[in-house]
Amino acid sequence: MALNIKVLGGGCANCHDLEANARAAAEQLGVEATVEHSGDRAVYARYGLLATPGLVINDRLVSGGSRAFSRRNYDLSCQRVGVS
Repeated sequence: MALNIKVLGGGCANCHDLEANARAAAEQLGVEATVEHSGDRAVYARYGLLATPGLVINDRLVSGGSRAFSRRNYDLSCQRVGVS
């Protein structure tokens, strides 16, 4: 199953780090993923994001305000959205 990953944030270093970490985690797991980056505040509101950067997987907000994203976090996030 392919994942749709969105990184929400204005383009700061933390946002770029989160995007790179999400891409690396998907690659390490061998999971097909589409990664998008959005700086649109209306999109933040749609997901209920209070602090950037935000991470959305398959249209569910799984993280906000943190750039750290390890393989363990990726695994847990995928479990939250029902992807194994």
